[in-house]
This record gives sequence, structure tokens and C-alpha cells, in this order.
Amino acid sequence: MGEIRSPLTGQKLSEPAEIARGLATNILESITDGFIALDHEWRFRYINASAELFLNRRRSDLLGKNYWEEFPAAIGTQVENEYRRAVAQQTSIEFEDHNEVARRYFEIRGYPGAHGLSIYFRDITDRKKADEIHAHLAAIVASSEDAVVSKDLHSIIKSWNKGAERIFGYTAEEVMGRSIELLIPPELKHEEAQILHRIRRGDRIEHCETIRIRKDGKRIPVSLSVSPVKNAAGEIIGAAKIARDITDKKRAEEEIYRLNQHLEQRIRERTRELENANTQLVEQAGKLARANAELERFVYVSSHDLQEPLRMISGFTQLLAQRYEGKLGADADDFIKFAVDGADRMSRLIKDLLKYSLLGMQEMRSAPVDLEELWYLAVMDLKVSIEESGAVLTHDPLPTIMGDATQLGQVLQNLLANAIKFTRAAPQIHVCAERKGQEWVFGVRDNGIGIEPQYTERIFEVFRRLHSTSEYPGTGIGLAICKRVIEAHGGRMWIESEYGKGSTFYFTLPDNYTLVQGNSPSPQRLKSIDS
Repeated sequence: MGEIRSPLTGQKLSEPAEIARGLATNILESITDGFIALDHEWRFRYINASAELFLNRRRSDLLGKNYWEEFPAAIGTQVENEYRRAVAQQTSIEFEDHNEVARRYFEIRGYPGAHGLSIYFRDITDRKKADEIHAHLAAIVASSEDAVVSKDLHSIIKSWNKGAERIFGYTAEEVMGRSIELLIPPELKHEEAQILHRIRRGDRIEHCETIRIRKDGKRIPVSLSVSPVKNAAGEIIGAAKIARDITDKKRAEEEIYRLNQHLEQRIRERTRELENANTQLVEQAGKLARANAELERFVYVSSHDLQEPLRMISGFTQLLAQRYEGKLGADADDFIKFAVDGADRMSRLIKDLLKYSLLGMQEMRSAPVDLEELWYLAVMDLKVSIEESGAVLTHDPLPTIMGDATQLGQVLQNLLANAIKFTRAAPQIHVCAERKGQEWVFGVRDNGIGIEPQYTERIFEVFRRLHSTSEYPGTGIGLAICKRVIEAHGGRMWIESEYGKGSTFYFTLPDNYTLVQGNSPSPQRLKSIDS
């Protein structure tokens, strides 16, 4: 049987020593700590299984070899400094080290002896990470503006951060070990029992708004969030509370409420003012409507009643002209002619005024209106003027719409008549029609004398004339009638003109009942118009 020597000292062992060595080896191989033994020359004498894993090297490759040669990265580090200090001073060492290669933290303990250095090292990476997390959380708690407090299930305060000191005015030394109820107003003491009851059930309490008392006795509104605290076994042992001072929030809410109340009051007052103003406007509108109706009635009655005496005057002046023309002298003939012309103009004026007043008194009869038919009728009524002036009239296809045929026919005829009348050359007249959105846009374009820009609004006023009756006959009511009819139909009317080159009178009508689009007069109608 061969000799048995100690792996640590290399000396020959007796049988009892051999037994002890076996026990020690078994112990070293079973522990989770890494263990290595180095001799005075820093050579490996022993490596247990855990050390083999931590070093990531086979022990058979390391035994008998120099530690610094096998792990040169350790030279110049805390590891070398501590190992050499332990040997030189023959003192035990204990330190923590981060292995950059393994990216792990180790707790290292070394014990020098007569035969070298024995080293234990333990992986504490998980603990270090937990410590870092704990330190991070502790820093957050310490720096929080909110009060972060922990207590046990008997309401005894266990921790108290700077935020709690700032909010409640107590230092940690003043409150540690005391009941949390010192912060609770007497009338709210029942809240703590309710909170603890829910905590024991494992419930979380989120953003509960309540009142707490500061050290100086001042009451402050706070928002509480409370969570159960558990031990390693998962048992609930207390609660962690976050208290936020919501004084500013409450002030803001009160200010918003005050402003809302003020705004609602102002709205009520303004509503009453508007209602009163609206009532007054309705009353005034009623008075105005009655006044307009009375005025239109007066105009209608006046113009109707004036026609009979005017017919008498016209008849007698015409009789004078027939019987005494050339018998009373040239001056008398001129006077009689002036009287006849004046009576004729007055008759036309009264008739147009009667038409204008009737627009406000008669109810508009809305029905499908074929604008092609109105075009045909207007051209037939103006046939003599068209032939005398040599006018050429053209038009786009015209639609059928809803409206009053008589009134719309009057508009079309008035616009065509004006286009024929206000020209110094052969009239070229075109009626265009285009559908835009929910309405039709019509235009009556001519090559007449045109209108200067400053007069484009005046021409739609009653009795507004830009020329004398000797230049262009008329009463000055025709365009006012056209505009009133178009507006009564829900449309608009305006003019675009260039002085000396012609004008286009535009008007719109709602496209509320388009039946036929693109119709043009039949060949029979064209023939009758041209004949």
C-alpha cells in the first residue's frame, strides 16, 4: 500500500490523519463556496469543485501551477494587494471584488498559514444587485417630495422619509415607534381601522383624499395611497403609505369652482340680457313689419287710386293735342306735348310702383318653373324691340326649378329689355347658367354701355337712374323689382360691369327642384321666334 500525503502540505499522513483529511475533503467538496489552497510560491495545492466552476478552469490543469501566471489579469488589482498583505502580515483578510471576466461579484476571505494561503470566495452577485435596487429605491424614497411612511399592523411607524418631515413637520426621531394616529384628526380616527382592515385582506388603497394634522396643528388635505408590506414568506406584516399634500390642488379646484360659478352667473345675466334684447328686437321687427305692410298698402292704394285721375288728365291732354295742335301757337303746342309726355311717364311710374308694392303683398306661388319656357315667352314679348334693335340673343341650356313663374318671368324680361335698351350698337346678349353646389348661377351678359364701379349698388335702388329719360326711357324701378324677386326666392343678385364694354347681371336660385336640365327650345319655337 502506497504512502498518503496531505494535499495541502504534501506531508505523509498517518491513518487517523488520513481519516481527518477525508472528512475535510468531503466538507470542502460539498460546500457552495469556492476554496483554493496556495503554497508559499503561489502554486495551486488544492481546488474544490465550486472553485473549479467559478474559475471556469479544470483543477487538473491548475494544480501545481502559479496563480499569477494562470490569472495575470489579477496582477495589480485589489486581489493581489490583499493576498500579498495577508501573507506578509500573516493576517486574515475579507473583501469584495468584481470579476470583470466572469461579470460577477465575489466575497473573498483569506487565511494565511504555515504552508501558504487558504482562500474562500462566495458569489454575491444576486445580493449586490438586490442591494443596488434597495439603495436605488431608498434614494428615491429619501428624495421624494411626497411623504413615504411604513407602519406595522398595529399602526406603529417604522420608517419616515424627508418628504414626511416636510409635509407633517415631525422629524423621524420624533415619530419612530409612535402610532400613525397622531396625524389623524379625532373625527377621522375610524379611517385607520378601515385602512388596516383592507391591508390585512391584501387590498391596495389608491388616491384616497382625506385630512391630516401637521405638528403645528394645521390641517392639510392629502391624497393617500397605501399598499401591504410582505415578508419573505409572503405574509403581510405592515403597510407602506404615500401621502401627497394636495393643498395647491384643492386651492386650484376651489378657484376653478369659484370662476365657474362666476361664469355661470355671467352667462345667466347675459342670457337674460340677450332674451330681453331679443324680445325687443322681435317687438321692433313686428312694428317694422306692420309699418312696412302699412306702407306697401298705402303705396298700393295710392298708386291704384291715382290711376283714375291720371287717366282723366292724360285723356284731356291728348284731346287738347288732337283739337288745338297748330291753332294756339308753337309755345302752346310744346306745352301740350310736355303735358302729354308727363302724364304718360306718370302712368308708367304708377304702374311700376304698383308692381313693386304687390311683391310684398302677394304670396309667392311656388311650383316647377321651366326656365326654357320663360325664355321663350320673354323673347316673344320683346319681339318688336329685338327686331328694331337687331339684337342677337343666345342662351345656355336652362333648368327647371321651383319658384313663381310670373315673378321669375318678369325678372328675365326686365334684364333682357335693359340689355337691349342700354346699348349703342347691335346688342349681343347671352344668358348663361351653371350649377354650383346647391344653387344655380345665372348671368345676363350684354355688350352695352356698361356702368362705372361707384354706381353698381345704386342701380338696384327704387327710382335710382343714371341717365335722363330723354337718353334712355324708364322709371328706375325695374332692377329693384328684379332684386326683390330673386331675394324672395332665396337667391342673390349683383352686377359685374366694365364701363363702355358691357355688363353681366348675375343672380342665383336654389337648386331645390331640378326636374330637367339641358333642355333647349324646340325647332317650332325657334321658328316662331325668328318669324
